[in-house]
Amino acid sequence: MKYLIVGVSAAGMSAVKALLEKDPQGEITVVSKDDCPYSRIMMYRLLAGEMDKKAILFEKDDFLERNRVQWYRGREAVGGDTEAKKIRLDDGTELSYDKLLLATGAFAVIPPIPGLREAKNVHPFRDLPDEEALNRYCGQNVKAVIIGGGLVGLDAAYAFCKRGIPVAVVEMMDHIMGLQLDFDTAKEYQKLFENAGAKFYLGRKVEKVVLDCDFADSVELDNGASLPCDVIVAAAGVRPNTALAEKLGLQVNRGVTVNDKMETSVPHVYAAGDVTGLSGVWQNAMAQGKAAGVNMSGGEAVYETRFAQRNMFNYFGEMAVSLGDVSAPDAEIVIQHEGRNTIKAFHRDGIVLGAILQRDIMKASLWQKIIEEKISIEPFKSDLFHINL
Repeated sequence: MKYLIVGVSAAGMSAVKALLEKDPQGEITVVSKDDCPYSRIMMYRLLAGEMDKKAILFEKDDFLERNRVQWYRGREAVGGDTEAKKIRLDDGTELSYDKLLLATGAFAVIPPIPGLREAKNVHPFRDLPDEEALNRYCGQNVKAVIIGGGLVGLDAAYAFCKRGIPVAVVEMMDHIMGLQLDFDTAKEYQKLFENAGAKFYLGRKVEKVVLDCDFADSVELDNGASLPCDVIVAAAGVRPNTALAEKLGLQVNRGVTVNDKMETSVPHVYAAGDVTGLSGVWQNAMAQGKAAGVNMSGGEAVYETRFAQRNMFNYFGEMAVSLGDVSAPDAEIVIQHEGRNTIKAFHRDGIVLGAILQRDIMKASLWQKIIEEKISIEPFKSDLFHINL
């Protein structure tokens, strides 16, 4: 059996491992624009100068070669024919398959702000080439503007602060990391960034980017403020990368449409990870990839575990993990402290929707279980730090 996997991040690598286990005699080929299996969530540490490239790999660089997987590094699948069961690469190479998995991930969105898409010094912060592009500005006398105060925007801001680059963050919401933090916790982290030299423009929109010879020279906000810049980071969200799927004639809605076996609308073609639009959680991508790999090899697996949203971050030595939904407007909040450690539980009618653990995050998995299983907060409401389930 010939297996072809497009993409080598969480879903793609998880599928490879499932195939190696279920069909050790199978012929596995992987195609990826990336030249190594790296962790996107650790890229900010690389840009900050706190880690090297080897440290952000989530799998050893020779894993595929050691397991006799043929790997087309730095190549992009640009088309194909699902009836002939062939995929075409950007260099003209054609690869045949019996079973195909699309794990093409997502791409960063550049908002349609006048001047933004035209500027040559505007970069997302999604992939390793983005980090490499931004790294070229470090060590220079430059100013940075980041459009978007979510997790990716703050990752970039942290790295720039660590590299001594003045940075301004523009965010439409009234607080940073709106999907990961409540207002009060966000203010704590905002203060850490401000102490490191960052400036924040909250509740503001970028109206236009002023260009000078095709390069962004300044950013104009909706209140008339003008922010000078030498580089702009666009951190305004991502979308499933469905370009290949659409060329192959697969059904696409928000992402590639799949059933619980990760099968697409075209026979023998599967999809997993961010390209499905089902979830941006790393654990979910791995679970989808595993289910796809098992089913591709003739086994029976159903993707049914939906892990709660989970984001862990460590800025300036202050670690936290955000779980589930912490932004529901009608949620009640229970806050408890133990030393410098804090737990905030967000619940509606007693059912835990989300939680934020600050500094001591050892019980993050326990809280994830509480959220996923819709467990009532009442039995442990008086002591969030010592829970026995």
